[in-house]
Amino acid sequence: MKKFIPWLRRALRREDGNASIEFALIIPVFLTIFTAAFESGFVMLRLNMLQHGLDVTMRELRLGKMTNVTQATIKTKICSKMTMVDNCNENLLVEITRINNWTFPTTNTTCRDLQTTAVPVVDLNIGQQNQLMLVRACLVQDMIFSTAGLAMSLPQNYDGDFNLIAVSAYVNEPT
Repeated sequence: MKKFIPWLRRALRREDGNASIEFALIIPVFLTIFTAAFESGFVMLRLNMLQHGLDVTMRELRLGKMTNVTQATIKTKICSKMTMVDNCNENLLVEITRINNWTFPTTNTTCRDLQTTAVPVVDLNIGQQNQLMLVRACLVQDMIFSTAGLAMSLPQNYDGDFNLIAVSAYVNEPT
């Protein structure tokens, strides 16, 4: 016991392990901040690509450059403008509705449920000349770091994925 007490005092006074303790305490915080910053940048990049693809596609539709307008052709046009998006055609849902007397839809944007194979029925009415049309696109994506930082604070659907929603409006040009 007499040898143990001096050895314990010497061991408690040593300072050669302090850096590893500080590293072990700080690295989880640093990694959480890093993954949240990376994830938010990636989410913003995907959202900007979705918005750009929707705007370019709606411009072509408004000017009458698109023929045989269906849900599939609009989704294909939007997805062709996007990169770094997994399964864009399967995960994207586009809704086009007419605005009457400046009364906007009060329902939430319809999004795809990846757990089922059924695709929700959405309104796809491209409208007539001089009609105001509202376009809502919902892209379901998963997080890269699903257990860290930003993913924990974003509203997720029941699949654990999140919805990117882009909204646009146009007026059909007269022919």
